[in-house]
Amino acid sequence: MTTEGLKAGLELTKLYVVEKDDTAQEVKSGGLPVLATPVLVAWMEQSAYLLPELYLSEDETTVGVQLDVRHTAPSPVGMKVTIRVVLAEVNDRTLVYKTEARDEVQKIAEGLHTRVIVNKNQFMDKVDKKKNVSE
Repeated sequence: MTTEGLKAGLELTKLYVVEKDDTAQEVKSGGLPVLATPVLVAWMEQSAYLLPELYLSEDETTVGVQLDVRHTAPSPVGMKVTIRVVLAEVNDRTLVYKTEARDEVQKIAEGLHTRVIVNKNQFMDKVDKKKNVSE
């Protein structure tokens, strides 16, 4: 397992634009044409996924294991949303991030996200075993 270079304080910022397909109406998580919480959470998780990929070996990746997000303000279609993730803690294979989302007007969400470093082949072997059980 490679955690060399992964240390608290590393951060990544990623910009998104709210599209019609990203709204609560479209993803069926609500009835209004505003950024859907599931989409916002996916953007936060994607940003947290991208950060350690720069440091891990080719046979490693991270998987999300915990999310705690407060989505506190709406964002309309067309608005830019900036996601910022900061690696707050590295504990062996466990990475804990502080996450924040801001649109062009205000902070719209914040939270914590935990990911675990895994070996891709070993992880997928476990998945394949589950598939064989269900067939």
